Order: sequence, then C-alpha cells, then structure tokens
Amino acid sequence: MPVGDFLGSDAGFDGAGVYRNLNASIIFSTTGLNWFLDATPTDNSEYASYFKSANPLGTAQSINTGVRYSNPTTIPAGNLDLLMAAAHEIGHALGLDDAYAGYIDQLQGSNIIVSSLTSSLYQGATIPTFGRSSAHINPASSNLGDSLMQTSLGSGIRILPSTADILVVCQSSSFTQCNNGPSGNEVPEPGTVSLFFSGLALIFLRSSSIAGKEMGSKNRLTCLVRRIRR
Repeated sequence: MPVGDFLGSDAGFDGAGVYRNLNASIIFSTTGLNWFLDATPTDNSEYASYFKSANPLGTAQSINTGVRYSNPTTIPAGNLDLLMAAAHEIGHALGLDDAYAGYIDQLQGSNIIVSSLTSSLYQGATIPTFGRSSAHINPASSNLGDSLMQTSLGSGIRILPSTADILVVCQSSSFTQCNNGPSGNEVPEPGTVSLFFSGLALIFLRSSSIAGKEMGSKNRLTCLVRRIRR
C-alpha cells in the first residue's frame, strides 16, 4: 500500500563545498488509507502511552534508539500519522538515500559508524542499515525496533526522530556537531534536527487546507522539501 514516497533529489556542492542533496521531492498518497493530520503536532496528546528505548551502539554510554507514542485515544483506528510519515521521508531527503553518494561512501559493510566530526559525544556509535540495497536502519538488532528510519511504520502509533536516527542522517550527509546533552537520552538539536522540523512545518502548512476532511480519496498531497544548507 503506497503511503509516502521519496521521489529523489538533486545533488551538488553546497556553500561549504560539501557534495550533498540540495533539494528533494516527496509525495504522500491518500489511495486506500486514511491519514491522521494532527492539529496540535507538538504535544502528542492524542496518545496515552510513551516509550523510549536505548542501546550503547558500540559505545560506553546509553544512546536513545527510539521514541514511540502509542495507544491513541482520539484517533480513528487504522489512521496513519502524517507527522511520522513526513519525518521518515524527510530523513531520506536529508541523506539516508541509497542513490546518494554520501550515504554509499559512509557505509562500512552494512553499518554507518559515527565519526568524531559528526559527533564528539557519540563517536564510534555503530548503526546497522540494509547497506546499498535499502537506506534504512535495520531494526532487528541493537534495540532499534522503534527507530524512525526503519523500513516499515504502522498505524495507531507516532514514532519521532531518536538520537540514532539523527546520527545516521548526520553521518550520511557529513553534518557536524550532532551532539546532545550529557544524559545521552534526549534527541539532539543540531541544525539537522531543525531541518527535520522545518520540513514538517512546510508539510503542515501545505496540508492545512485539507485538515479535517475525509482522506480516503485518490488525491495526492505533494510537497517540495528544500534543503537548508550548512
């Protein structure tokens, strides 16, 4: 069943001389499913349960590997969270893309290993992916079953970017200073996180005209996510 689809991107050298994806197109299909468009996407109040997972990922500290909200209280059964789907596709647009040379160059086997330039706090963290065949986090190991950038996301839940999700995107696109607080448990807030959520803001602005309407039609919501350059 089609849900969200990253259609590809245009790569080139950014203002700092780094070869990166510079813009990308994402399409969300409404064929055969219903979206949940949250009028208050920052408070997660529609979900009764909250869970955070962690794993060292090969380092000496605990690293947040999943942020999941579940047991919806006001959302119709079977509706898929647009915020979650959009964040996942924006992660691909930011560099977790098997057609992007930056991602391919960073692979060590099927792993992405965080460098000191990407994160001095999480240097050496090893994040398993599916390698060149699929630019997604492999959820089968390292307590990554609630990662945003895994291959499949279900209805009735909201998964948001974890530290592991942010780090794998940062390393793929050679973003720097992707650190967070000393606890190692909160989602970091470098420029890359602002990229995630500026893209989400654009999507929700574009979708405001259809909020509250039945989403079972064959119409498509199309948005262009423009990369903010570092």
